[in-house]
Amino acid sequence: MNTSFEDNFTAIQVDMVDICMEYSKSSADYIYIYCAYEGSLILAQFFFQVQGKLYQKNDINRAFTNSMNISIDTSKDVQRQALNIILTDLKKIKTLCSDNQKEMPTEIKIIFDVKNKKMSSSMKYTTNLNDDNGAYSEYDKWFNTVPIR
Repeated sequence: MNTSFEDNFTAIQVDMVDICMEYSKSSADYIYIYCAYEGSLILAQFFFQVQGKLYQKNDINRAFTNSMNISIDTSKDVQRQALNIILTDLKKIKTLCSDNQKEMPTEIKIIFDVKNKKMSSSMKYTTNLNDDNGAYSEYDKWFNTVPIR
């Protein structure tokens, strides 16, 4: 069976979502993943929406009351493991684009609706991040402006 570029691209994005689902123990309502790949710059970050509020990956436990009996390992080591998987996936997208003579997005934003199991993504192809600060600034801007669903 011959899989298309789009199918392979989507499968890699699904892997990114899967690691965030695992990280959050499937307890989030929405998962947001931000990736930047421009020149030698490569960045990945993720955050969650739980009960109508946004939480950075290291703060997700604040979403749960003691009665919910949910505790997520937000240690630096676990965060690093999740980010490394997403970064590896981002490199796979770069290879996939290169192998198929497609332009590599400089920015990818993924939103996953956990309840309805629906994923959407948007991509940019413009060069404007320049450095880590620019990429983190774009991530922070998205986190601070994303509408609550």
